[in-house]
Order: sequence, then structure tokens, then C-alpha cells
Amino acid sequence: MVPYQIGEYPSTITMIGRNSFFLEKIRGGEWEMIFVILARFKGKITKENLERTNKIIASEPRVKVLAFYWTLGRYDSVLITEGPDEKTVMKMLIQAGDYAATETMVAVPREEAIKLLK
Repeated sequence: MVPYQIGEYPSTITMIGRNSFFLEKIRGGEWEMIFVILARFKGKITKENLERTNKIIASEPRVKVLAFYWTLGRYDSVLITEGPDEKTVMKMLIQAGDYAATETMVAVPREEAIKLLK
């Protein structure tokens, strides 16, 4: 496990395989769904697309961005969000479909995943 800071809350990331991981939040309260979104730009990224991305993220107040990184390798960026359900996150992502191809994973808290093994 790797200690990690996401936003204002410390978390733990457990690597499982090559492209997936569980994200465990360490804070009280109810769990929202956590989504790990891997994105590849379809062309040259422009300032307009960057501004549009900010507007798209802001357009859905029920989706909270926990972390947003640009990366080297197979994907150009990784976006980790928390939201009420997959339809809400999908609605947000569809707006960027003309300039970014995405692959989205639902992350399950480590402790919840372990309970499934019992």
C-alpha cells in the first residue's frame, strides 16, 4: 500500500494488476462512488480544450474531482472523481468525447473488496 494525499483527505492506494487499483478513503461519512478515468487526447491539446475541460468539470457539481494528473505513457491524463452514480459521471464525460478518449473504472474501497472475499 502507498500512502497518498488526495485533495484534503489522506488515502491509501493498493495496486492490483497493471491498470487497476482500489482507492481507499480515510474519512468518516457515507461513501460515494469513486471513478478512475484514464484519458488520451485525440489530437493536439489546445487552450480552448483546456478551458472547455474546466467548464465540463464545473458543469456537474455532484461530481467532485479528487485528483487530476497529466501522465506519460499509454494515457495522457488520469482523473479521479467521486460521484453519486455512473450515469452522472458518464453525462459529464460525454461532453469531452470529441477531443478525448476515456476509459473509466469504478474503484472499490479496499476494505469493502476484502469483505467480498469472506
